[in-house]
Formats: sequence, structure tokens, C-alpha cells
Amino acid sequence: MSEQERQLRVDPAERRHIRALEARSAPVAVVVQDRAARDQLVRVLADHSFTAHGFHSGQSFLASPDWQLYGCVIAELLTEPTTGLDLQRQLIQDGQFVPFVFLADTANTRATVQAVKYGAVDVLHPPWSSDQLCSSTQEALERWWEASQILSRRREIRKRLHGLTSNEAKVLDMILQGELNKTMANKLQVSIRTIENWRRRLFQKMHTQSVALLVRDVLEGRNNDPPAVVGISSAVAGLTGPEPHLAVTAAEAIATPRQPRAAAEQGGNPPET
Repeated sequence: MSEQERQLRVDPAERRHIRALEARSAPVAVVVQDRAARDQLVRVLADHSFTAHGFHSGQSFLASPDWQLYGCVIAELLTEPTTGLDLQRQLIQDGQFVPFVFLADTANTRATVQAVKYGAVDVLHPPWSSDQLCSSTQEALERWWEASQILSRRREIRKRLHGLTSNEAKVLDMILQGELNKTMANKLQVSIRTIENWRRRLFQKMHTQSVALLVRDVLEGRNNDPPAVVGISSAVAGLTGPEPHLAVTAAEAIATPRQPRAAAEQGGNPPET
């Protein structure tokens, strides 16, 4: 949640308006082979105040230095050689949860079901209207925005957990196991006062004041699943690569963050606009 939204906490309608505006600030990628059709889609989106850029293939999209900043991908469902479904699956495997809006020339139930399971917002069949396209694009951007807030929150919690000392991490693990201060002191062979001091610093570093909120934050920070808002079915959740994560216990090794896919590894031509 943004600071502006916090100030408008008492007004849900205004909060939704702010979310819609912030979501629309993210660019939209239009991945369509035919240049005339691609340019027309970009113009339609621009006429409705979206920021859109055209790419002639999934490879050219991934070769863009800013591809990870896009909040929505509009792509052809089954156009070869690399289909929109291929691109969607590749992004999921890389842990990039970008909502898709697909364009299909003909009805294909199997491909449509697969696209939706992988989190597609919509599959548009001709004759679709500009209103349908823009409505689906707006929904996709809002899903992306909400997911980005969740992932940002997880990263912040992980940063706090990584800032714990070894002793504070041990206390955290024991709190999660429901241990009392006296039991912790006996196990770690220190005084209860020492446990209380470690515990106090732990709560300060985690920016929380209750065990319930601490447990909630730790569970969220250790959650590697795609945010529910992106709509990826649990049946395909196993496709996702690991996010930066914590070990099973806070006292174990610090996780290694994911390295972004290098554009040079993607090949392809530079994006066309």
C-alpha cells in the first residue's frame, strides 16, 4: 500500500481510484508479429491513456533492458514460432508474475484453459472491441500492481530477517515453536534476562509488537508461492522458480537472491515500436 493510500484508508472508493492510477503507470508490452496490427494495438492503448510498446516476438521483448518493468503483456495466443503461451510459461518459470491478455484468431479450448491456469486475465476472440481490450488491460495492470505490493512486502520482511543476529534468529525459531523464555534460556544456556534482551531487539528489528504479527510476517516472508492475485492455478504453481527465500529456520544460511535473466542470453532482435 502506498503512502497516499494510507492517508485515504477511510475512503475505499478513493483508494481504489489511487490503485487504478498507480497501476496504469506501468507500461504494457504488445507482442504481435504483424507490424501493422501491433502498431494499431499500441495506438488504441495510447488513445486510452496506457503506455504501450510494441515487440515483434517474445525474444525481442525479453531482449529489452526494461522488460521486467512491464505490468502487462498483450500477446497472440498461438502464433508460431514462439507462442504467447510459451512466453507466459517462461516468465512464470523465471518467477516473473506478469499478467497476460491473449489475442486468439480462433477458438481453442485447450489453449484457453492453459492460459487461464497460468494466470491470464482474458483471452479475446474476434471481433473484440477496444473497450474489451482496455478493460482487460486495466485489470491486468491492477493485478500486477497488487502482486508487486505483496512481493515488495515479502522482500522487506526478508531484509529484516537477514538483519537478525544468530542469537536473535535462534530466539525467533523458538518463538515460532511456542517455547517460553525459561525454556529458551535453558536450551541456549543463558539467563532469562539475556533472552528478554534478545527478544526485545528481535521485535524492534522486525517492526512488530506482538507474537501474532511476528508469526504472520515471518510466514509471509518465507512464502515463495505466487501471490494469489495473479491467478496462477495451484496445479501449475510448481512451474515457478524459487524466489529469494529464507532457509527453514532463521538461524540457517542466508538465501541467495535470484539473478535477473540477462538480456544477452535471450537473443532476438531489438524491440520494434
